[in-house]
Amino acid sequence: MIQKLKKIPKKQEKIFKESDVAVLLENVNDNIKILAEGQTGLNQRMDGLDQKMDGLGKNLSQRIDGLEQEMRDNFKSILQYLSRIEDEIMGIKEDIRELKEKKLDKEKFFILENQFGAMRKDIRECQTFLKIK
Repeated sequence: MIQKLKKIPKKQEKIFKESDVAVLLENVNDNIKILAEGQTGLNQRMDGLDQKMDGLGKNLSQRIDGLEQEMRDNFKSILQYLSRIEDEIMGIKEDIRELKEKKLDKEKFFILENQFGAMRKDIRECQTFLKIK
């Protein structure tokens, strides 16, 4: 038995009226306008974000500059303080050298020894301070 092939109907071309095409184009134009308005809104929001980011960047840069200057000033102060301590230690070393050479009394030696101990304590405090910062 031979089967008959079904005939596939041909698609008919639809003919649009001029008014149908005009409505369709108007609809497309409206959609394009909506998209353009949305894009404009997005551009404005992006511009606003750019301005905010610029402001934040400048503010952050100023704060970092201020912290850098404060850190430099603190290090200068610390170095000056350490320099004074070093000068005092050198003076105490000289006094101890004189003590050894002249064999001064024990009382003066203990006074100098206490001063030297206080200087060592100050140095440790400075070292601790520097490690913390």
